[in-house]
Amino acid sequence: MQAAADPISVFLKLLGNAGVASVSFRPHGLLEVTPASGQVPMMTTRVLSGVTVEWLLERILAAGVVFTDDRSEPRRLTSTVRAIAKFTLPLFYLAVTYVMMRKLIDDQSHGGGGPADRKPRGAARRRGPPTTWDSVVGIDGARLELMEVIDFMRNPGRYRKMGAQCPRGILLSGPPGCGKTLLARAAAHEARMSFLQCSASDFVEVFVGRGAARVRELFRSAHARAPCILFFDELDALAKARSGGPHGNDEREQTLNQLLTEMDGFDSCQGERSVLVIAATNRPDVLDAALLRPGRFDRHVRVPPLDQRGRRAVLEVHARARGVPLERHEDLEGIARASAGFSGAELANVINEAALLAARGGGEVQAVRATHLEEALDKVRDAQAGPYQDAQSEDNPMSSVAQVVQMMAAAAAAEARHRQA
Repeated sequence: MQAAADPISVFLKLLGNAGVASVSFRPHGLLEVTPASGQVPMMTTRVLSGVTVEWLLERILAAGVVFTDDRSEPRRLTSTVRAIAKFTLPLFYLAVTYVMMRKLIDDQSHGGGGPADRKPRGAARRRGPPTTWDSVVGIDGARLELMEVIDFMRNPGRYRKMGAQCPRGILLSGPPGCGKTLLARAAAHEARMSFLQCSASDFVEVFVGRGAARVRELFRSAHARAPCILFFDELDALAKARSGGPHGNDEREQTLNQLLTEMDGFDSCQGERSVLVIAATNRPDVLDAALLRPGRFDRHVRVPPLDQRGRRAVLEVHARARGVPLERHEDLEGIARASAGFSGAELANVINEAALLAARGGGEVQAVRATHLEEALDKVRDAQAGPYQDAQSEDNPMSSVAQVVQMMAAAAAAEARHRQA
C-alpha cells in the first residue's frame, strides 16, 4: 500500500463501474480501497479538501459498497491527562519554588547544617593531638581564670560550700591571634565536655527572624549535648550595641535579643546538664551593655599580648609540636627578644617559615639554624607591614627609628650567641 499514490478520480471511476469491493476510512483523510477484481491491487487515495465525507458516503451507499470507519479518535484518557497536566504543572512549579525558598530561608535550621550542626561537628572532626592546658603558654593569667571555672564545673562542692556561683558566661577579649580560641578548646578538653563552636556571623541573616531561630536551635542543641561548652567566635559581629535609631538593623537586633533571652534562661552549672558559654571578641568596646552585665557574661578575661618570656614559651611549644629540629634551642631567646608585639599565631608562622627555609637547603641542612629563624622573622614582620607601609617608609621618620632598633636587637642577639659559643 502506497499512501496517496492514486488520485481520487481513479477511485470514483472504479466506484461508478462497480469495481470496488470495500472502502476503509483512515486517519488524515485517507481512503483504503479494496478493488472487486483480484487483479487490481489495493489502492490508497486522499480525499480532497472540498469533498465532504457525507458526499462520499452517499456515493458509496448508492454503489452498494461495504465501508468501515477505522479513523482513530482522540482517546478520552489522553484528553483527560492533558487537562490534568495543564492544571497540575503550574501547581508543581509553584510547589518546587516554595520548597526551594523555604529551604533557603530555613537554611536547614532543623538539624541539616545550621550553626548548631555545622560548627559542632566541624569541631569534632578536628585532627591532631588534643588541646590541653600545656598547649596554652604565655597567657598564664587568662589560663588560670578559665581553669578555675572548669574546676568549678567538675568539682562544685568546695565552691558552693563558700556560697560561690559558677559564671554563666566568659568573655575573652584581646588582639587577633593571641590565643582566645585555643583557650576555649583547652577548656573543653580539660573539662571532658562537648565543644560547640560557631561564628557569630553565621547568625546574621537577610530574612528577619531567621537569626533568632538559629540561636534557639543552637542552645537547644547545646542542652541536648550537655555537659558542653558553647563557644561564640567574633561576638562583635552579632552583639554590637543597639543604636535605637530609625536606621537600625532589625534582624541583628532580634538575634541579639534572642541571645540575651537564652543566656538569661539557663543555669550554667547543673551537674550533668551544665552548659558554659564562652565568647571571643577583638572589640569589647562595641558590644551591647546588656550582654556584658553580670548574669550573662559574668567573667571578663583579658588576653594580653605576649611578653618576652611568653613568646619564648610559645616558640618552644610550636617547635616541639611540629617536630622542628633546632640546631640550638638558645636561638629562640633571640627571636623572642626581637619579636616584640608578635601574637602566638605569628610566632607559629615564624617557626613554620624557618622550617620551610631550612628545607630548601636539601640534604645539606640537618636542622633549623639561627639564620633561618632570623630570616623567617623578617619575612613575617614584612608581611605585617604590608606594601603600603613599605612604600611610605622613606617619608616616615619613625620607620627609620624602628629599623635601627631592629638592627641593634639583631646585633645584640648575634653577639650573645658568639659569647655563648
